[in-house]
Amino acid sequence: MTKLKVGSFFTYSGTQFDALSPKAKDVHLVDIAHALSNICRFNGHTTEFYSVAQHSVYVMKCCSYDNKLHALLHDASEAYLSDIISPLKKTEEFNFYREIEDNLMDTIYKKFGLQKKMPQEVKLSDSIVLSTEIRDVTNIPKNYIKTDLEEPLDIKIIPVTPRDANLLFLEASHELGIH
Repeated sequence: MTKLKVGSFFTYSGTQFDALSPKAKDVHLVDIAHALSNICRFNGHTTEFYSVAQHSVYVMKCCSYDNKLHALLHDASEAYLSDIISPLKKTEEFNFYREIEDNLMDTIYKKFGLQKKMPQEVKLSDSIVLSTEIRDVTNIPKNYIKTDLEEPLDIKIIPVTPRDANLLFLEASHELGIH
């Protein structure tokens, strides 16, 4: 029996993936869609299951066509590393995680022909969607919400199942010409 290299695991598609030394050839959209559709935003502290895949589709819909693919993939590293909540991820103790995540995002962006730097429009759209999510899918008390958040969308987020989120993500990617 062959042992896996430290830092490696098998993805949904059966690809052996080395998170510490990722290769573009090992990044597959089906793995990203599947994993993100099964990862809950806010580390699961939502009023009902709401996936990173669905979040990514909302962010994509807020962007101009030129930035839609970047928006759809802005959290793609979480498909391979899972997610660490932002307040923890931003600490000095998690520098190692951010380095691994940055390297992985560079690989993902390379795979899909995107520039390394995330466009400002994607960051803004992510913030707008975050405000909407806080309003619609969390129980965060209003007096704890940062005052510098963007105005939420005029729509109400209605979470979908992981299976439906996977389909939404894959449909969005097909609309953008990636498979």
